[in-house]
Amino acid sequence: MLQMVKASFQLVSVLAALVLVAPVFAQHAAPPVFDLGASQDGYLLGPGDRLNIKVFGSEEFSGVQLVLPDGTVNMPLVGAVPAINQTVPELSALLERRLATYVKKPRVAVRVEAFRPLRIAVSGEVLQPGPRQIQSLLTTGSTPNQTASTLPTLTSALAAAGGVSNQADVSQIRVSRRTSEGQVVEKRVDLWQTLEQGRTEEDILLKDGDAIFVPKVSPGSTIDSRLLVRTTLAPGKIRVRIFGEVNKAGTQELDARATVVDAVASAGGLTNFAAPDAVEVASLEPDGRVTNRTINVNAAIGGDAAQNVQLRDQDAVIVRRSAGGEMLNALNVFAAPISTVANLFFIFRNFYRY
Repeated sequence: MLQMVKASFQLVSVLAALVLVAPVFAQHAAPPVFDLGASQDGYLLGPGDRLNIKVFGSEEFSGVQLVLPDGTVNMPLVGAVPAINQTVPELSALLERRLATYVKKPRVAVRVEAFRPLRIAVSGEVLQPGPRQIQSLLTTGSTPNQTASTLPTLTSALAAAGGVSNQADVSQIRVSRRTSEGQVVEKRVDLWQTLEQGRTEEDILLKDGDAIFVPKVSPGSTIDSRLLVRTTLAPGKIRVRIFGEVNKAGTQELDARATVVDAVASAGGLTNFAAPDAVEVASLEPDGRVTNRTINVNAAIGGDAAQNVQLRDQDAVIVRRSAGGEMLNALNVFAAPISTVANLFFIFRNFYRY
C-alpha cells in the first residue's frame, strides 16, 4: 500500500513538472526568423567559395583555398576537409581539430575572400524573369588598393533581371528564403522608401536559393511610374515594335521613359493614310495575356497625358489605316494603270515627233 502511495506521488510530481516546463517549451517555439545579417558567420559555404585560411604561427598551413566541387578544401598533411553547408566558425573549429595532430593548440581564422555565384529566382514585373546566377559584389577594403567581396543585394538582382517594369509595385517586393532547418520564411521589402527617403537598409543582402517576386502595382497605389522609370531600378532602354502606317516600321530601341508619341516619332511619323485617333498599343502581361489600348495620337500630341501612355518593353504599336486612307489607296491603285498608259502615250508621241 505504501509503495502505491509513493508511485502515485511520483506520478503527480512528474505531471506537475511537465505542466511547469510546457510553457517554457512553448515560449521557445518561436517562428523562423528572416536572417538579415551581413556577417559571414551565418553564411553556408559551398563549391566555388574562395577562402582565406590563416593558421597562426604555422604559415605552411595558411593560404587561399577554393571550395572544390565535392564540397571540400585541401589542407597540407590534413587532406580533404568537408566545408559544404558549414558556416565560417564551424569550419574554423573543424580545422583546429584536424590540425591538432600536427600543430600544438592550433588557432585558425577563416574568411570568405570571394563568394560563389548565388542562384536566385526573380519573377513578376521584371523585364527578364527566371532563375539566374548573381556574382558577389566588390567593395573597397579598409586599406588603399584593397577590395573585399560581399553578398549581392536585392537591387543588384533586379538589375540582373533587366530592371523592373513601369507597372511594378516596388513597395511590396517579396523575398522568400529557406532556413538551415528547411523552413521557408518570407520578407516584404519596400524599395519605394529607398527611392524616396534614401533608406539603404531596405536593400537587403541575398543568399543562395532566394526567390524574389515583384508584384504589379494595384489601383490607388502611391507608386509614381513616371518617377520609377527614372531610377536605377528601371532599365535604361526598351524595345518596341511599330507596325502599320508609319514611314519606318520595325523594332525601335527607345528610352525607358518613351511614350506612344516618342515611338511614332522614332518611326518617322505617320503616313498620309494613317488613322491617328485609333492607334493600338498591345502589351504582353506576365501571365501571358495580351492587353490592347486604343490611343488618340493627335490628342496625345496636343498635350493629353492620358492618351500619351508610357510604353513597356516588347510593346507593339499598331497604326491602322483610316477610311480616307483606304479611299486614297484605292484611287491610287485604280489610277496607277491609267497613269502608266498615259506616260507611255506621251513617250511614244514625243518619240514620233522627233
